[in-house]
Amino acid sequence: QQSFRTLAFMAETAIFAYMGLSLPTLHHRFHFGFICSAMALILLGRALNIFPLSFLINRQSDSSSVKISHKEQFIMWFSGLRGAIAFSLVRFHPPPH
Repeated sequence: QQSFRTLAFMAETAIFAYMGLSLPTLHHRFHFGFICSAMALILLGRALNIFPLSFLINRQSDSSSVKISHKEQFIMWFSGLRGAIAFSLVRFHPPPH
């Protein structure tokens, strides 16, 4: 398991290093309006998915230990559920007993 984690970390590091090193060589223009509108639409899309679905999950859940708190919902919305955030939310959420 440790070998798999190390391999995954090395692969992720290589991908992000490649992305970071290739960015200056690309010929592109920055359009500030496009960037701001894209970020706003991404955050809106996340909110329209995470908050209603969390509400439905919480409504169907019988015990309070399985419910997704408002704090967890905000973390999922703001972080975009990257791998580490999704894993930690699942890992430290109490099991449904």
